[in-house]
Amino acid sequence: MESWHLGEVFLRNRIPSLATKIKELCQEDPDHNLDDPVTLRGVEPQVFALGLDWLLTGKLGCSLLRSGDNAANESNIGHFATWCALYVFAEDYELPDLSNATIERIKNCLSHAEWSPSTSEIKYVFKKTKEDCPLQKVVTKEVTKRFIRQSLPDFQEQVEEWTKVLSCHPEFHAKTINSLKIQFALTSRRLGAQRRGQPPKNRLPQDLSNEVIDLTG
Repeated sequence: MESWHLGEVFLRNRIPSLATKIKELCQEDPDHNLDDPVTLRGVEPQVFALGLDWLLTGKLGCSLLRSGDNAANESNIGHFATWCALYVFAEDYELPDLSNATIERIKNCLSHAEWSPSTSEIKYVFKKTKEDCPLQKVVTKEVTKRFIRQSLPDFQEQVEEWTKVLSCHPEFHAKTINSLKIQFALTSRRLGAQRRGQPPKNRLPQDLSNEVIDLTG
C-alpha cells in the first residue's frame, strides 16, 4: 500500500474536504489522532498521486504525449480511464479547479490520440458523476463522433458491440440518441440547402442549440 505524509496545514489549505473528514474521524474515535494514517477507500494510488502532483505543481503531465503521437495512439488503453477517475476524485473532494484541469487534460490528449469509451468506462462516468457534467459531455461526444464517422460496412460488422455500448447506461443512452438526432438534423439541413443552392443553416431551435456537439474539435 502506497502512503503519503501530508501536513495538516497543507490539507486544510489544499484539500479542505479531506481535512474535515480527518477531523471528524478524530472526533468520532478518541484513539485516532491527526498523525495516524488514513485510508482513502475507492481512490487508486495512481489517481491520488496525479491529484497530489497537481496540487503541488499546478500541472497534469501526460506520459503518453511525452512518448510521441504514435505511442499515444497505440497505448491509450486505460489511459483515459485514469483521467476519468481523477475527475471523479476531484468532484468527490470538492476540488473544482482540478476538475477543470482534468477536463482540459482529456481534451488535450484527444487532440493526439483517439478514445472509444468502453462500456465499463461509460458506466463508471455516468454512475459516479453529476448529470450533465463536462465529463459526461466529453464521453457522449466521443461516442457520437465514432458512430457518425464509422463506415456502413464497419457498423454492420459491429452491430452487437454498438448495442452493448448504447444500452450500458440509460442516461448515457438517452443523451447519445439525442446527440445523434441533432447531428443528423444538421446534416439533413446542410444537404437540403446544397440541393437548393442556398448557404447551409446550422442554427437549430433555441431549446436544442445548447445540445449541439462540435464534431470538428
